Amino acid sequence: MGRTRSLQRGFSMRRERGFTLVEMLVAMAVSSIVVAALYASYDMVNKQYTKIRDVAELHQSGRGIMRMIERDIRMAGFAYRDDKGKIIYGAITEP
Repeated sequence: MGRTRSLQRGFSMRRERGFTLVEMLVAMAVSSIVVAALYASYDMVNKQYTKIRDVAELHQSGRGIMRMIERDIRMAGFAYRDDKGKIIYGAITEP
């Protein structure tokens, strides 16, 4: 009888401590779902950031190219006559 009580007491103490295997598996499954959702969200945001950065870089280089074209056009030489009738070549004009 004494042995039965000590076994029952030891068994009951083991049941009260820690987590069961099923609880651990459920916790790991829920955690992995959350981590997968976070990774998918991060990946989507990272792809959008990359697209936006590339578009901004494209616009910036387009502006630089337009400035170069504008400068070349403004500095392009052409002939015109001034008020005295003299022919002037390659005048730079201001906007």
